[in-house]
Amino acid sequence: MGSGSPPERTCVGCGKKRRKEELLRWSHGLAGLEVHLDGGGGRGAYLCPSRDCLEQALKRRTLQHALGEGLGPLKAETLRVAVRQAVFSKVKRLLGLARRARKAMASHEVVAKTLEAGRLCLLLLSRDISSREGERFIRAGDRRGVPVVILGFSRAELGEALGGPPRVVAGITDAGFAEGIAKTMAYLIPEG
Repeated sequence: MGSGSPPERTCVGCGKKRRKEELLRWSHGLAGLEVHLDGGGGRGAYLCPSRDCLEQALKRRTLQHALGEGLGPLKAETLRVAVRQAVFSKVKRLLGLARRARKAMASHEVVAKTLEAGRLCLLLLSRDISSREGERFIRAGDRRGVPVVILGFSRAELGEALGGPPRVVAGITDAGFAEGIAKTMAYLIPEG
């Protein structure tokens, strides 16, 4: 590795080396097993955000071995829930920052107009948006080349993250916030 190369870590599931920021970092602290999306200190283990790697790590007990045997038995669903909570917590923080920077909007009309004007970088939909309305926004996003993310947030949670009433759609106008949210969502481990 050269001096300018990004740091790499080995996934305890598949054994492949990947860039550190592409992996989930796990640690065993006072609160039990914790997942970190933004690094962290102390002893840790790295895992690809994939179902196969998670299952391999649990089957071979490499996650427990890397973090210490005091963890006891681990279940895939428990780990997926921990990742989901960490992802949604970070996305909420990013949405709150974007809102305060006036780079996020949540009114249907404003989001639709900004999308049609070509000024959106990311379109976010709540998980409980109606299928008809969701398809309309997805088609509009596709026409404009704007990535669309269906969040695991309910309309109430999306509204709360944006500091207002329940919302089914939000738009991000800043490329940095859009990239941060999209990268964070990539950490979600698909269900089996």
